[in-house]
Amino acid sequence: MAEDTTTPPNTTRETPVDPSQFPSTLPTYEEAVNYPTRKANGFRTTGTWAARIKQDLDNKAIKVLPQSLPGAVFFNGPALLDEEGYIARPVYELDTESANTELMNLTADERLLFAQQLKRVGYYGSADVSESIIRKSGFNETDMAAMLRFMRDSNVNQKTIRAMLPELMKYSAVSSGTTVKVTPKEDIAYYMKQASLSNLGRMPTKAEVDQAIKYIQNAERAASGRGTTAPSTSVLAQAQAQQAAPGERAAYSVGQAINLAFRALAG
Repeated sequence: MAEDTTTPPNTTRETPVDPSQFPSTLPTYEEAVNYPTRKANGFRTTGTWAARIKQDLDNKAIKVLPQSLPGAVFFNGPALLDEEGYIARPVYELDTESANTELMNLTADERLLFAQQLKRVGYYGSADVSESIIRKSGFNETDMAAMLRFMRDSNVNQKTIRAMLPELMKYSAVSSGTTVKVTPKEDIAYYMKQASLSNLGRMPTKAEVDQAIKYIQNAERAASGRGTTAPSTSVLAQAQAQQAAPGERAAYSVGQAINLAFRALAG
């Protein structure tokens, strides 16, 4: 790929961004879904991620199943397939640094076409592609927020961004007259309460509920634009609750385990 000579991101910020709408870290793949069994043509043995893939195979983070045959590998675990169906890299880290890296991996021309299509199918929500991308001089936080949404979908589909492009480009824009049905705020608040109690042992804060409403409704709008169905509200609420306070979640899980251990000893 040609070397990218565009201006570094965040040098211009034409579109105001509400940080509460686009969190810097989104739910991880591990927290959002279970790994399905996938078929691959093999493993990439060269390239940036080859050593990491080998390490994940050695420590069983990626599991190769017994029914694998020559030229056909069945596996499950946190790995993405490239355009040729080979296991090429781990899942994307869903944070702004990773979004920045992936956007910089595209040339200015590729970035413009990519962003315009993301906008057409709903990944930008109500925001617009930045003037920086249009002028081919960089990108801003709004573009990174759209990229993060697409990276999340890449993880769920277990495909690299480039492997996802053919599918992305076949979708048309959502008609301006189309009404997208989204889950009511009251229902999302209910699911968030259930998810927060099960993951954190407490009720969610108002800010956490408001963030969940934005996240879940935006996910439903984006899915509608792609002609697909978003995950269920309960699954999305679980992902939001797990992301809301990861340290608190870990502490609560340890506390639950200790309580169970003491109960077992007492019994």
